[in-house]
Amino acid sequence: MSSHSREPITLPYKADLVKKQVLLNHEVKNYIITQLIGTGAEQWYRPPLTEWVDLEGTQILYVADDVHNYPPIVIKIQEIVDEQFLHDTVSFCEKINQRYGAAPIILIFTINRIQDEIVLKTTRDPIDPFLLNLSSFPWANKCMFITKDSIQNHLSQKPLIPIVALEAFFISQKASIHSHSHKDDPTVQLLYRVSKDVMVAENTMTNDFLSLCDELETKLGNGMKELVETSSNTNKRTIDCLNESTELLKSYRIKYTLNNSEPASPILSSPSMSPISTTPATIPATTPAPISSIRNSQNWEFVAKYQQSLDDDEKRMNWKKCFAEGRRQGLFSNYSQPASLKNAYQRYNRQRRMES
Repeated sequence: MSSHSREPITLPYKADLVKKQVLLNHEVKNYIITQLIGTGAEQWYRPPLTEWVDLEGTQILYVADDVHNYPPIVIKIQEIVDEQFLHDTVSFCEKINQRYGAAPIILIFTINRIQDEIVLKTTRDPIDPFLLNLSSFPWANKCMFITKDSIQNHLSQKPLIPIVALEAFFISQKASIHSHSHKDDPTVQLLYRVSKDVMVAENTMTNDFLSLCDELETKLGNGMKELVETSSNTNKRTIDCLNESTELLKSYRIKYTLNNSEPASPILSSPSMSPISTTPATIPATTPAPISSIRNSQNWEFVAKYQQSLDDDEKRMNWKKCFAEGRRQGLFSNYSQPASLKNAYQRYNRQRRMES
């Protein structure tokens, strides 16, 4: 693999996504299995099982049909290894044992550090000194850590041992391969290429989703125009539902447009820095309230104030005047007529009374 790429390979955010996909890569899987089990063992392991992929963290399972000669392999990437993490790891390994009837081998790529009390209980592996062993009987066949410190004496080797290159990649803070201290290493080059492919695929899916939102908005709009032409109570309720669906699509389209337009930034945490958020800065880590909810809140506040402002002589609510005044102030953009606004407001009040 050539080290002279025409375009710098630059990695964007979404660190956990990239790490997962790196571990799911066929060549990376073979590197790890060869290192832990031996040459030739990789051919007996199936592709990683998605049912065991951790959706919140980074955890992958490799399994062979013959689990007694080729035990399950659990791979974890962890920012800080502490006692709670080990408790969770033991619990996970017990599930694997119950499912396959064999205790797994576990390898943990440590990004930041291992708690001192845990480090004191580890020993250097006599064959692969860049690995730290922790006593794991009976919940695991073997438990190993690889850390920034454990690989230091092996970073001058050329080429890098693939599993050492993996740890160096995971702890790196370099967004571009040309800034990486081992940019000429074939394993590091592979990892950056896999990461780039992941993000290209992710952006393609996002663009497809945005195109779907646009198309659905257009079709919903055309359907509402036809319904407005034939007035009936059923049509009015249907229009309200279509309006709400359109607003929901708009809110997701805006959210994913912001997500997809974020500039590239380093994807991996550095031991000397706080963990980098995998969520773009413009989008809160928690799911934001849909834009339609925010807009409706403004709508209902206006309607309530309008009702309160009615004169004694004007006791009955005039929805046409309310609708016209609200439209003049930039509200009710997702309602086509006063009747649909009235129905939506009445539903809002019913729901509010049920919740109180």
